[in-house]
Amino acid sequence: MAVAICVVAVGTVPARAQGTASVPGPGPAQEEDERKVTVMTRQKPELDPIGARLGSFLIYPSVGVGIAFDDNIFRTEKDREADLVAHATPEVRVLSDWNNHELVLRANLDAGRYFDNTGEDYTDWGVETSGRLDMTRATQLFGGMRYEELHEDRGSPDGAVGVEPTQYDRASVNVGGSHRLNRLTLTGEARFVRLDFDDVRAGGAGHVNNDDRDRDVWVAAAQANYEIVPAYQAFVRAVYNVRDYRLGRDDFGIDRDSDGIEVVVGSEFDLTGVTFGNVFAGYRTQWYEDDRLDSIGGFAFGGQLTSNFTPITTGQITVQRQIEETSVNTAEGFWSTSVGATLDHELLRNLVLRAGLAYYLQEYEGIDRDDDVYLARAGALWQANRHLSLGATYTYERRESNGEAAGTDYDDNRMMLTVTGRL
Repeated sequence: MAVAICVVAVGTVPARAQGTASVPGPGPAQEEDERKVTVMTRQKPELDPIGARLGSFLIYPSVGVGIAFDDNIFRTEKDREADLVAHATPEVRVLSDWNNHELVLRANLDAGRYFDNTGEDYTDWGVETSGRLDMTRATQLFGGMRYEELHEDRGSPDGAVGVEPTQYDRASVNVGGSHRLNRLTLTGEARFVRLDFDDVRAGGAGHVNNDDRDRDVWVAAAQANYEIVPAYQAFVRAVYNVRDYRLGRDDFGIDRDSDGIEVVVGSEFDLTGVTFGNVFAGYRTQWYEDDRLDSIGGFAFGGQLTSNFTPITTGQITVQRQIEETSVNTAEGFWSTSVGATLDHELLRNLVLRAGLAYYLQEYEGIDRDDDVYLARAGALWQANRHLSLGATYTYERRESNGEAAGTDYDDNRMMLTVTGRL
């Protein structure tokens, strides 16, 4: 639960803990289009951090501390347990200040300490670097590396029911490039992700084995964008992935190695900078090495629409359908369909209100189980000055499961207060 900035992505579907089910389409790290400015991205010279200069680099350190109340920390239907959680979220970003090229370094930590249930304490952290080489005005190379030590949320359907939360490591590296030929832009990217899950102590005796979840994921993607007219582009994207589990068989005796392909067509558009977004649709399939697992295939789609209703109000809608990886029983995987909406309003120059709703449906393949998850969030961020901000967030989450997961429904209320200092 990140608390460095309290108004998190309200109304968007939270990313799964493993973070490898889908890899974004390729694209170089580019400066933000000045036309596509929202309430949350608008520059405020009197409030934006100035950082510290070290040669041709700018350093932006920040420290967030907060307190949260969670009325169902174990995400259970019955025997609910409430607790207070203290958070600390220091972060430092180092950005290059060059006319060409770009280099970004970042390190962050998220430590949570429970007042009563100390077995739920966690310390997540990560370090990363990313960069861009401007070979010419039309050609760019980009890449990055990241290493993280994380924990699974208790609400994760794949999280083993142990005495402590499941901890895991995630390492990733990506390289790619893009080249523009008049109205045509070609982009390619390769990505590698390694996941390593720790075993956890079981409720009685022994341990829960998570070694059969360790895996390597390889992804290659290519995309072609064609500018039909200024601010309107059509694109086609193809993605190929290989998921290689380091143990030949899981605890059910199943080989979960698989290959997958996604091919989509779509459009990126900008309506005078006030309304902008993208939509895409296509076909997605994943097939498995084990003959006992059927392949998964079907219609995939996604999109995002952002609109500045007024100069101080921004709305956004996000929709996506994709195949996710799972280790639940003998399921091959599941289709995840999500829709989220947010509304940001700048009540004052230094006070932003944010609210949102989200829903996602998880339809498991190979077992009798569907999950419906509902989210509602509301938050406020008050920037006292460029060095200090205060925030408050309320989150409601509900999961309804059927079939094999009947009896695992839960609802949860979380309230959080934060103070963030930055240079």
